Amino acid sequence: ASYGTDNGDDLWYYVDGSVEISETLLFSDGSGSTNIILCNGASLKVEYLEANNAINIYRQGGNTPGKITTTGYNNGGYGLYSGYGGLSIYGGTIEISGSTEGIFSSDGNITIADCNITISDKGGFTAWAARFGGGDIIINSGNITITDGDIYASKGENDSGKGGNITINGGEITVDGGKFW
Repeated sequence: ASYGTDNGDDLWYYVDGSVEISETLLFSDGSGSTNIILCNGASLKVEYLEANNAINIYRQGGNTPGKITTTGYNNGGYGLYSGYGGLSIYGGTIEISGSTEGIFSSDGNITIADCNITISDKGGFTAWAARFGGGDIIINSGNITITDGDIYASKGENDSGKGGNITINGGEITVDGGKFW
């Protein structure tokens, strides 16, 4: 399923209730940032979620945070993928399985705050300095569990970028069978 416009505007979506899409959720090329609000108790289940620009995920205030679940594409691919501009998660619950790259930003930072993230069956966080150098991973708060995956601030293709930093300001992080690098 593909959404968005080609006019460069930021896109705003909200998830309310239970939504299941049995394919990749792709936000259009040429759009500004993609902003997703998870309403209380909402659930979005997709193979994986991709935007060619920045992705920002927010949680609605309240006691029952919304959830995004990704199941993987053909035993690989991404859970959450941002092409340019980074990927930020400001609340909610994220569950990723079946992906070789759990949360991936091709050219920008990954910022995590006030959320619960579980990545299993490979994957992890990768901030890849694909073209213009430097992808940082910033974890400010939340509970993060990664099984058989890494937290990786890469130098990019052929080690051509400048690499990035991993900064942990708070939260509880468990990496089982993987590493920070």
